[in-house]
Amino acid sequence: MTYEGGLPVDERRFRANIIIDTGAEALFQEDSWIGAELAIGDEVCLRLRQGMPRCVMIDQPQQGVAAEPKTLKLLGTHNKTTLGLQVDVIRTGTVRLGDKVVLRHPQVVPRFSDPT
Repeated sequence: MTYEGGLPVDERRFRANIIIDTGAEALFQEDSWIGAELAIGDEVCLRLRQGMPRCVMIDQPQQGVAAEPKTLKLLGTHNKTTLGLQVDVIRTGTVRLGDKVVLRHPQVVPRFSDPT
């Protein structure tokens, strides 16, 4: 996400616990991950829930990040002021920089009706 003029939004502004580098994938792709499980490294497993609503705090100055009063409005024009996902911890453990991340979508089992 970038401000008018092409300056990128500093990701530290959102105070995320975990940031996943998805490369050139589309912005806000995590919205399609809701309901899936995320395995991180060899230990941690998370269930991905609804989006994380953001408030005016993302516009405020933080350590090493100057105030930027346009951030929440910018996010609102792109994704209804949500960024990232809330999670439930399925299995705890240690997360390390560079850990492999695997997204597991739930299996949908088709139901067949009895033709008789």
